[in-house]
Amino acid sequence: MVRVLSEIDDAGPIEGDTFLRKRSRIRSINSSLAIEGNVLDLEKTRDVINGKTVEGCFVDILETKNAINAYRNVETADLCSIEDFIRIHDDMTFGLIEEPGFRTMAVNVYEGSEIIYKAPDADDVPGLMEELFEWSRDTDLPPFISACIIHYQIESIHPFEDGNGRMGRLWHTEILNRYNRIFRMIPLESRIHDCQDEYYSVLETCQNKKDCTDFIEFSLRLTLESLVNLSHIRDPDVSRLLKCMGDGAMTSSAIMKRMRLKDEQHFLSKYMRPALEYGLVSMTEPESPRSPTQKYRRTIRRTGPLRMSRPIQVPSDFKWPRNAFHAEVP
Repeated sequence: MVRVLSEIDDAGPIEGDTFLRKRSRIRSINSSLAIEGNVLDLEKTRDVINGKTVEGCFVDILETKNAINAYRNVETADLCSIEDFIRIHDDMTFGLIEEPGFRTMAVNVYEGSEIIYKAPDADDVPGLMEELFEWSRDTDLPPFISACIIHYQIESIHPFEDGNGRMGRLWHTEILNRYNRIFRMIPLESRIHDCQDEYYSVLETCQNKKDCTDFIEFSLRLTLESLVNLSHIRDPDVSRLLKCMGDGAMTSSAIMKRMRLKDEQHFLSKYMRPALEYGLVSMTEPESPRSPTQKYRRTIRRTGPLRMSRPIQVPSDFKWPRNAFHAEVP
């Protein structure tokens, strides 16, 4: 993780505060909601963010508008404050739940008719959340590890009637964002969505074992994969492709002409497919890859330098928190 962060920093020419950050935010919101069953696609999510009228399920559109507000407002929140945590949750679930604030009812997770997880009693939730945020404030663990633990604990304590998953992922993302601006370029929620079944399976396993180590390792793996994808902008072939693409959407033939290439298969395998795989280029018609009207748009600009806001160092004597703070399963 540290090595990849350093390599991205050394590469320098990535502008991360405008286009790339906005793209990551759109994908984070869309993916986090999709995990919970929201069916709005990426383009409609972008339209909602841009204030355009969107056709779709009322609840899906409201969830998206709420998430936009929550992701914006969390940037000025105190991440160790119960009051701010509840306030951002209110943003996330406005108009969707009857009683804001911490839940007042018991919560069980079922698989068929079998209870596979029983969340802490509602009366214990305020104290558990206070303990969690005190731990978060005082821990010496690197933020990219403590963020995983906090995400896991929010899921396990299940402090709200609804929206716990969205809040856990949001807090995880914002902790990373504040520690290093590189993380603003990677939509971690998208990688979680890609591995959604494993995400829930690892959560269940950890809750049964009362040990969040597997969830930490799972989350770090996805974060590292996202950083590695971002680092591929240094690849000379991908870099050449991005340099030849304009700011607007272009057909493959137009890009090939700029690159002075004639073999379409060579162009696709050596340049375009890697860029698409790494998320550095997007299709205007992702649902129809072979469409004759397909165009491509770069998602990363190579302009000003990027510098790490502070160095990331893992203590040399660090050991996995095999018995980190956890919510007891009654």
